[in-house]
Amino acid sequence: MRRVPGRGERKAAKPGWQRWTLRVLLWLLAAVAAFHVLCALGLVALKWINPWTTAVQTQRRMESFFSKGRYQKQYTFVPLGRISRDLQHAVIAAEDGRFYEHHGIDWKQLRIVVDEGIESGEVPRGASTITQQLIKNLYQTTSRTVDRKGYEFSQVPLTQHNLGKDRIL
Repeated sequence: MRRVPGRGERKAAKPGWQRWTLRVLLWLLAAVAAFHVLCALGLVALKWINPWTTAVQTQRRMESFFSKGRYQKQYTFVPLGRISRDLQHAVIAAEDGRFYEHHGIDWKQLRIVVDEGIESGEVPRGASTITQQLIKNLYQTTSRTVDRKGYEFSQVPLTQHNLGKDRIL
């Protein structure tokens, strides 16, 4: 049988710090979910629209406020058909040699890097694919963090499916 508080008695409430912590965590969770949804919608739009800016460009602009250098963004979108095959092959060879062989995450290369890291005790190099680099440049900063890598992994399937290899390149 459940006891009902009588007159003059109050229910025991959670301490204020627990309510506050729960609210903050819920807001953070909602913000992360909203960020993922907005990025996913952005990836859908990128199938037809070129981005007007990226997170890395924004990061560079912010860094320029605190340095002597001046930031000036200059770029021109060029259709892949107007870029020489040799340059396309050079980019793929330099950044992601197995670009056309995987679905956005190069598990073989990742395994090699993990094994090298276990042997040496540190991460010797990255194993990001061109798809992961695109996601990072569009929505993340250049910082090397585990949560950034997790975000990239979560967005790769949608990016690969929606954009395809040629649009990613």
